[in-house]
Amino acid sequence: MIASSDGIQRGSTGVPNAAGAETSFRETALTARHRIPSGFEFGVRVPWVDIHAEEKGSPDENLSGIGDVAVFGEKEIGAGFRGVVGCKLPTGDEKASPKPGVIPPSLLQVGTGTFDPFVGFGWRAATGSTLWSAGGLWQLPIGESDASLAPGQVLQLQFAAGQTLSDELTASLGLEALFRGHDELLGNELAGTGSSIWSVTPGLSWAVGENTSLDVLARIPIETQVNRTQVVPGILVHFGLSWRF
Repeated sequence: MIASSDGIQRGSTGVPNAAGAETSFRETALTARHRIPSGFEFGVRVPWVDIHAEEKGSPDENLSGIGDVAVFGEKEIGAGFRGVVGCKLPTGDEKASPKPGVIPPSLLQVGTGTFDPFVGFGWRAATGSTLWSAGGLWQLPIGESDASLAPGQVLQLQFAAGQTLSDELTASLGLEALFRGHDELLGNELAGTGSSIWSVTPGLSWAVGENTSLDVLARIPIETQVNRTQVVPGILVHFGLSWRF
């Protein structure tokens, strides 16, 4: 995943970036999945995170390391639906005074420092060569980090239509809504956090083999609403490698 931005908004209105604030975020993740005969699938996602932030009058900031590892389980529940439940573990380094960021977590740090359980669903159906999909994920962080930071809840909803181009290649186009609650520090709401972002999401998926796939997905914001004044995300690109065994 690659994201960067030098845009500033107050509410839904762009404002001049007088401070020259600019951020970039790169995340490379490996996801491994294992299916057992009952139809239950267990998975682990391990991310590597690189962050760069700069602002006039301040030294550049560079952070990197393993992010928050996610463990999850998925289960087919019928009619094309799957349920998912899991948790992000506090494996990534947290900062005592992180700067505002451009994507969740809304503060620039490699990890949140909290246990972040999540629950969600996925749905797929096919009509001829067209593939339809929808999904939702709700993340509910527990407690506070060692720096007394309590990340806000995150709700992600998406719908997409895909077209089979060949036996191995599928193209898709979707719509995504991402809602993030306010973060809190020492029990007080952080002003520069909390947002809602609507995006279109074109993508490609390539089945490399029977159990391995490569995916690329762009998230292009079309409507952004932020709490007070924040750095807002530009185009975000996901690159994914998934392996089932």
